[in-house]
Amino acid sequence: MPMPAKTKYTVELLCDYPEWWRYNVYIMAVGFDEEGGAATFNNLTDKVYETGGTARHAAPPDDYAMPRILRIETQECAFADIYIYVVANAFPATAVIGEWPPFPVELRVSTDGTAVSEHVYEVNQWGGLTVAGLRVEAKK
Repeated sequence: MPMPAKTKYTVELLCDYPEWWRYNVYIMAVGFDEEGGAATFNNLTDKVYETGGTARHAAPPDDYAMPRILRIETQECAFADIYIYVVANAFPATAVIGEWPPFPVELRVSTDGTAVSEHVYEVNQWGGLTVAGLRVEAKK
């Protein structure tokens, strides 16, 4: 069985939902060597507002730009596991759950410009999103 080639992975999370600013995002990528041992760790924390209390922000901060594209790159590794946590920093304007349906975010993982993994996830506006241990490996 051939060993996976070492490569760098680019992880991108994209969203153009108008209230995407109400969420803080944490992305982690754990790179593994050919034998499957954890070899590298890269992470990104993108906080728009601090969480906690009864936060109800009326609008995004002045320096907030859309679309919001979050990107990290791993160090060279044979394959990687991706972890994403999307956490609300403020609740929707009303407490009527039906008025705030889930919205999509797109996850793209590539190496040398070639897509390795593409997924669309639905973010629950009350519970956020967790993607834990999504394994990505370049095609041989």
